[in-house]
Amino acid sequence: MAAALIADDAQRLIAAGLAQRCNHVQIEPILTQNITEALSTAQAIARVLDEAGVTTLRLLQRLQAGMTATSTACTAH
Repeated sequence: MAAALIADDAQRLIAAGLAQRCNHVQIEPILTQNITEALSTAQAIARVLDEAGVTTLRLLQRLQAGMTATSTACTAH
């Protein structure tokens, strides 16, 4: 498992050759208290992974009202 808090984290995982070797990449846009910003960050992370052709399973940490993180979805790309 590898975690990405921002798009730069995803880029570092790719550059290090780790993104494809992990059983999943956990997307955790938890550095903001703003839901819109968190969703934008999650999309940016996914875009970086997609553009690099990373097919590793992804686990998105959803941020709900009150910014409580809960695991919500696994998607294979």
